[in-house]
Amino acid sequence: MTLVGLEPNTTYSFMVTSGVVPGPTSTFVAAPAADHSFRFAVYGDTGTSSGRHAIVAQSIMKSQPAIVFHAGDLVGIGRDYWNWESDFFEPAYGLMLTTPIVPVLGNHEYFGTEPLWFPYFFAPPSTGGWWAMTYGNVRFIGLNTNRDYAPGSKQGDWLLAELQSSEFAQAVWRIVIFHHPPYTCTSVHDDDTSVQSHLVPLFDQYGVHMVFSGHSHAYERYSQRGITYIVTGGGGAPLYELVEDTIPPIRQFGASRHHHCVVDVNVPDMTLRLKAVDPNGEVFDTIEVDPNRSIP
Repeated sequence: MTLVGLEPNTTYSFMVTSGVVPGPTSTFVAAPAADHSFRFAVYGDTGTSSGRHAIVAQSIMKSQPAIVFHAGDLVGIGRDYWNWESDFFEPAYGLMLTTPIVPVLGNHEYFGTEPLWFPYFFAPPSTGGWWAMTYGNVRFIGLNTNRDYAPGSKQGDWLLAELQSSEFAQAVWRIVIFHHPPYTCTSVHDDDTSVQSHLVPLFDQYGVHMVFSGHSHAYERYSQRGITYIVTGGGGAPLYELVEDTIPPIRQFGASRHHHCVVDVNVPDMTLRLKAVDPNGEVFDTIEVDPNRSIP
């Protein structure tokens, strides 16, 4: 459902009922105005281990983001109705009571028939599962890298129109989220050359600042032509071992740890500061993104 007339940066309470059975009282904070600082979080690959996912979700709650983005593979088996309860909704229950979660589709959501992801979130299958939204002074784009995104495809044409839109051009920060990483080097996955060929050149051309993905169950940070690429696949699934990275761009930092990413969007000093945080609250990587990178 769509809520209208909300005041920016205002806390609202609500309750969902099933028949006559009331649910718990929940809250959310409406999106901030463009001149207001805020914090968001990103994590991914939570499926197959509800216990570890619950611990990561609890650590996200301690970070107190205004909104959370999920980089895909929410569950282990997307066709299994009960898997959604055990892998995602139960572990993330406390977090969802107070904080919106906006996901993209991972490959595990497609294990079986058309993903249950669609009725659980906001996009009917006919849309393909890609989306764009302005939150504060940030334009977020979510892509579905399980479906065709090459030039001339439905998603490819949509993305090009989005990158040429006024909403994208007017945003101070431009961030893209999808599941399959263009750059990664682990014991299970390596660089996705299709993403490198079809998406990375567009990010370069249109001035994207930061890209988040999952798929590799670890944390990795890359920098390529002024864009920061983050792999945040440590949301609870079994971790992958990092291996030596020999194909440029070379990984700047990596850790095989469960974690989430916290990003502070600071309006007064025009900075974007990222921290990688493990379930114990230890910050094991930090970076500040340069807002003055060269943009065509």
